[in-house]
Amino acid sequence: MEMTSRSRSNGISGTSTDTAPQQMAERSAMSPQCRPMTSTTEQKEEQYIEVQSQAATVVISAQHTIEQLENAYRFYKKQTDFRSREMQIYRNIATLGISAAMFGHEALNQTVEAKAIINNVFLDYPSLISAADSLSELLMDLKEDLTLIDEKADFFRNYLQREKQDQCQYVNVYATLTKLLKQHENAFVAINVKPVVIMNGDENDYLLWAYEGDIESIFTNLITNAYKALKKASGDKELKFTLELIDGIIRIQIRNNGQPIKQENRSRIFEPLFSTYSDGTGLGLTIIQDTLLLYQGTIKLADDYPITQFELSIPKHEAPREGT
Repeated sequence: MEMTSRSRSNGISGTSTDTAPQQMAERSAMSPQCRPMTSTTEQKEEQYIEVQSQAATVVISAQHTIEQLENAYRFYKKQTDFRSREMQIYRNIATLGISAAMFGHEALNQTVEAKAIINNVFLDYPSLISAADSLSELLMDLKEDLTLIDEKADFFRNYLQREKQDQCQYVNVYATLTKLLKQHENAFVAINVKPVVIMNGDENDYLLWAYEGDIESIFTNLITNAYKALKKASGDKELKFTLELIDGIIRIQIRNNGQPIKQENRSRIFEPLFSTYSDGTGLGLTIIQDTLLLYQGTIKLADDYPITQFELSIPKHEAPREGT
């Protein structure tokens, strides 16, 4: 019994050994874990392609968003620039009004005197031939008065020319100053003042990318203030402008020895509507300061009492590059 049992066991064992590989293969074919599947490399490639596609979509969306933001910025900047330009034109018009007020006051005196001269001609010189010499002198006085009026009128005619207000260009700061002083020459002659302009360096050093109307507005207000101060003074009178270029900054000094600004008022002169004159508007220096800010410039009153000396600094702007 013992031997037979072993024999059977061996027989069964042999049969089992022969059929096991086939059975395992069949079971393996049915097992999900052993079914054919994509290799790891192929999976990574598919994932990389999918990530690339998603990234491309994000980039396209970002580019579209950036384009929209750039368009919005350009529109906003255009609107802001327009508003800023509009406000500056209003300031320039205010400057014209300040000058017009001075002109009106001076013109009234001149025209009254001119009328008096004409009346004297008719009353005192009925015989033009016998009084030819005196008449000539009176007519010369009349001519000088009318020249002064015409000088001012010419200034007003040219001040608000459109190209000065809405076209940015290279402005010769030195030439603009000397031109305005020439236009006011007779007014200063009448109060015994001969303005002096000192320019250090070359005239081309003072070419500034700006609106001509803005630069004229700055100088017109400075000239008007100096005229008022010097008119109220006596003795030797001085009005001196000094221009120099230092480290890319145009520096301008305006010095006069006219009626001084009182110590208690010196800290308030840039306040809007504050004036040291009973007939002043209190806008001139404020307009200068606001205009200079558009060009990253500054103005200050030097501590040189009783002399009045304003110091201006303007970075030398160049024309913007195309596309900026």
